[in-house]
Amino acid sequence: MNRLPARVRLVSTSVSPVSREENSLIRLKLLQYDEPSLKKMRSFVSSSRLLFEKTDDWIRLTGSIPSFELFIRGLEKVAEWNELRPDIQWAIDAGKPDKSFRWIFRHRHLDLHEHTAIMGVLNVTPDSFSDGGNFLQPQQAVEHALQMIESGADVIDIGGESTRPGAAGVSQQEELDRVLPVIEELRRRHDIPISIDTCKSAVAEAALKAGADIINDISAARFDKEILTIARDYQAGFVLMHIKGTPQDMQKNPSYQDVMEEILTYLAASVQSAVESGISADRIVVDPGIGFGKRWFDNYDIINRLFELRILQLPILTGVSRKSFLGRFSEQEAKNRFAESIAANIMAIRGGANILRVHDVAETKRAVKIVDIFRMRALGIEPEGIEGMFYA
Repeated sequence: MNRLPARVRLVSTSVSPVSREENSLIRLKLLQYDEPSLKKMRSFVSSSRLLFEKTDDWIRLTGSIPSFELFIRGLEKVAEWNELRPDIQWAIDAGKPDKSFRWIFRHRHLDLHEHTAIMGVLNVTPDSFSDGGNFLQPQQAVEHALQMIESGADVIDIGGESTRPGAAGVSQQEELDRVLPVIEELRRRHDIPISIDTCKSAVAEAALKAGADIINDISAARFDKEILTIARDYQAGFVLMHIKGTPQDMQKNPSYQDVMEEILTYLAASVQSAVESGISADRIVVDPGIGFGKRWFDNYDIINRLFELRILQLPILTGVSRKSFLGRFSEQEAKNRFAESIAANIMAIRGGANILRVHDVAETKRAVKIVDIFRMRALGIEPEGIEGMFYA
């Protein structure tokens, strides 16, 4: 895997609905500079037709991909900036509007380009924040999973330990007793990709042996490093999530100087550890951890700045479904936050999310299908299966 850029941040990108890459706009932040070399560099900014903005801490450049490529060639003549060229090229590649991913796990994959994937939540716990106790019995859990599949889920994410704020942990054996019967029966009845939501390596391995394909670890392997070995040995998909603290203490006065900068630094280090452990980058997905050690307004800021995670050049998963930051203004109970969750998910897709982890699969799937058609039409891609169905 290439070195992750340390001094460049991809801020955003957009694409004109009547063009492709040529007129897409990319915004980059350059985080380190000095005034003498900056004066030399500015001449190439002007000749490349890039928009230039400067603060005490960073430079922001905005322009089309061809303009950035012209700018990169000009930087060859500025010794102080020449070493930055690979980082800028990396960021441009990450920001291309038609950037596509194929998430590989076990003996299968998900294409994450034309369609946003839906991960259906299946909590087999008594104390999860919105559906605790609803699916404790294996038969109930499997039937609910089959219903989510019928509604359009692409992955079923099964968890046996609540990670809501303040939740008490459970033993390894109790977690296994909750999830294994469900995984085994669901795998017997359907071949849908199954994710195990755990941060325990022993639970992850047992789940993979029982038929799971993906490990969804809220700690990004920080709580149990052996989980990296399990993911590697079983060639599992691996979701790395940011969390500040633990579920028991994560909401006790969390604070950030720059929330996205901290998340990006954390996830970049986690990705690097995973790759160095032998996990192929095409098996990794990153998750900013909405609600996990975040203030209510941090969650809104993360979604607004989600595109900055594209600098990692990996698929992005978000889990906003029914969470408390959405109910802060609507005053709806968790189980009634359908509209709020869909609105946040649409914003996440616009920010670059490739996978949505949701409770309400049917409603989300219908909304996402329309959002994906907007995206594909903007890129000039004909959505599959609807030829001849456009009406005035």
